[in-house]
Amino acid sequence: MKKSTPITDPRTLFKNNVSYIRLFVFLAVLILNLLTVKTSDDLGYSISNGLFDLFQREYVQYMTWTGRTVAHLIARFFLAMPKLIFDVCNSIMFCVLVDLMCRHAVGPNRDVAGPLYAVTALAVFLFAPLFGQTVLWETGSCNYLWTTTIILAFLYVYRKELDGTSERKPWFAVLFFLFGIAAGWTNENTGGACILLVLIFFVLYRRKKMPVKPWMIAGLIGSVIGFVLMIKAPGNAIRAQDFINEGGKAYVLVHDLRNTLNIFGKPEAQLPLLLAFGAGLALRLTKGIRREDLILALGYALSGMAAVCAIILSPVPVEFDRSMFGATILVIVGVLSIAAPLFGAQKTEVHWSLPALLGVMCVISLVQYGHALLDLGYTRYQYTVREKWVTAQKNAGNLNPVIPTINNEFFTTYNAMYGLNDILDYPSFVNNENYAITHGLESVVSTSLDKWNAIYRNGDPALMNVVDLERYLAAVKANPDYIGFVTTTALNERYEAYLDLLETAVGKNLGTHSNYILEFGAETDVNGAEESFGKEYTPDGHYVWVYSSDDPMTSDILIDGMECTNDLEGVTIAIFDRASGTVMDAVTWNTDYAMRGIRSYVEK
Repeated sequence: MKKSTPITDPRTLFKNNVSYIRLFVFLAVLILNLLTVKTSDDLGYSISNGLFDLFQREYVQYMTWTGRTVAHLIARFFLAMPKLIFDVCNSIMFCVLVDLMCRHAVGPNRDVAGPLYAVTALAVFLFAPLFGQTVLWETGSCNYLWTTTIILAFLYVYRKELDGTSERKPWFAVLFFLFGIAAGWTNENTGGACILLVLIFFVLYRRKKMPVKPWMIAGLIGSVIGFVLMIKAPGNAIRAQDFINEGGKAYVLVHDLRNTLNIFGKPEAQLPLLLAFGAGLALRLTKGIRREDLILALGYALSGMAAVCAIILSPVPVEFDRSMFGATILVIVGVLSIAAPLFGAQKTEVHWSLPALLGVMCVISLVQYGHALLDLGYTRYQYTVREKWVTAQKNAGNLNPVIPTINNEFFTTYNAMYGLNDILDYPSFVNNENYAITHGLESVVSTSLDKWNAIYRNGDPALMNVVDLERYLAAVKANPDYIGFVTTTALNERYEAYLDLLETAVGKNLGTHSNYILEFGAETDVNGAEESFGKEYTPDGHYVWVYSSDDPMTSDILIDGMECTNDLEGVTIAIFDRASGTVMDAVTWNTDYAMRGIRSYVEK
């Protein structure tokens, strides 16, 4: 009778199930992609009027902002399509990245075992910086996940040659030259690491007395050309001006060197990977390792570390952020290259430890995945409510809506919005302008969720659409049920135009005061004594308290206990509807905003 093999034997664990593991990883990442919302740069890159306009916009960006043309063309193409297409393709690309990492580690002559694929996918999930921005965010993924995959695919052609030469047609050199341009024209630091790894492959070819073929040279030349086209983009010089150096060159150098050491030496950065590489290297050296294998594993790890150090040469500060994605992937490949043979060796303690390692990584990843689901699910819910409300407001004629900010209380690094700006409180911010364009609006601003729920969510769309004070006062007076309550901070000569309009609205001379409490519109009932800088009203049994102060934080309009002001100086008006007994709008006019009404609120 044939003896059965224990299912816990690492030699058979997932041996024939790598396809199922790939499918599981694909579905797990697809769920996260589906929950991720468009944000920040996605808004700008999704603006285009056809294929020609798309290329034209990318040319303008190359000349004025950044040279990452390959990444941004990919992003622009996907952002011109329904997001579901990107979600599926992006999840496939993640699986391709993991597969390429494994194949770089084990070489082309060995199959990728299920445990190795699982460990690799979990390592990327746990150790890749800002997973949400580099893998799930549409623009960010095209800049980091997709470009790193392009680089690994390009390098794998060189990697395959180490384990057996292959005949290539003459035309392959031309195609590989173009592939090299794309690989070099990806990302500033990983593009350089790609060239470094090609040179390391050349060293290994020489050690093995292998000929350097024309396609190899063509690929290297192409990658150098692509890299130069990227870093020499005119826009890079313009973008560099955004990074102001106030501390001097010595300060910047020390700052960047310290942060580089932090990336290598902190547990939340690359330290666990470097420790794993060191432990694997020590074990391999004790058991014997071919010099070519040692050079290859060190090549991956050191290229990744070099990609970290390369940021020192740029005006961008060194941080363990999305720019470190490709560098971290290369370090992981180095760890896999040095450690994979240990797990494959039979009857060793390391070999039998693979299930334990996989189990620990699965438990940690499961907890992190749960956090990610809660975070992304709640963000998706808020985003959906907001988008539906904007559509309803637009249909009701409000082309200047005030929307709620996304609550970031539960944000994790698996959220694309983590560390990025959403829609801000002033309409000229780039995200606000792009949001308005993509949604067919005139303008948009954000306010706190509390203010939005209390006032604007159920406010008057027609009233909220007005941003001009003269038209606003006329609109309020045109509705017989509306009462406008006004409070001001101390006003100076800059507010003369505002006061002239208010005098017309209230029908009396305001005199020469600096602080005002006013009401206009429907008849109001005033009860109680008028206090210094304060006044109370009781329209139809509702309680209104208006207080004027030089301090915007205490210059208030309270309606049934609800604060209606937004803590900005100037003239603030809250509109109360006697018919429904609710607040229909609250807006401030401030000379800093060029006579434009402000409906945003920022926690101070």
